Amino acid sequence: MGTQPKDASAHTAAANHAGQSHFDPADFHRAERGLIAQHPTGAIDTDYGVVWDINRYAFIQRGSDNPPTVNPSLWRQAQLNGIHGLFEVADGVWQARGYDISNITFIAGATGWIVIDPLTAEPCAHACLQLANAQLGERPVVAAQERPGPARPPAQVDRCPEHDGILGDLVHPVDVLEVDVDAAAAERVGHALRDLTGRSVLRVVRDEHARHGGLP
Repeated sequence: MGTQPKDASAHTAAANHAGQSHFDPADFHRAERGLIAQHPTGAIDTDYGVVWDINRYAFIQRGSDNPPTVNPSLWRQAQLNGIHGLFEVADGVWQARGYDISNITFIAGATGWIVIDPLTAEPCAHACLQLANAQLGERPVVAAQERPGPARPPAQVDRCPEHDGILGDLVHPVDVLEVDVDAAAAERVGHALRDLTGRSVLRVVRDEHARHGGLP
């Protein structure tokens, strides 16, 4: 079986052309809202090679028409995904986007960072933590939460390797919370996101870490 890319068939090209829509130009403004800083190179490099490089997607140019081989909505979404950096989401809540296949969220607690979803690779998580500390002031990580899923049962959450990128050699007490939620902003962002117990995510963090001096 050949591995070389092929041109779109006439049927595919016609379908993708017919599916072109008039997208809202304000999408880019909304995706850039809150941007305060970017990784200096966009490439997460290690002694073993590059782990992530946002520059590899530079061929997906902003505002360009989709090629015949690509669905127009997917091409548009890829353009929006190319907007990367550290974003302020709400008061006390920031998010790093574009440096992994998921986003990492930092909540400023009274005693340090509460980190939601430490990405899929340790170097990416570490780079995002460095970016947050450089821009917002260095804080210790006091809590990390990973969303369990079929590939990672809750019992294995506290052993996932990407936590090493944010925990490192910190001597502060750290709990890895096993909370199954769709997002982490909770009360700070103003959404009524709840975990399976009915408590907000931030309330779970408060309850779990009250013994460590308390969080807001």
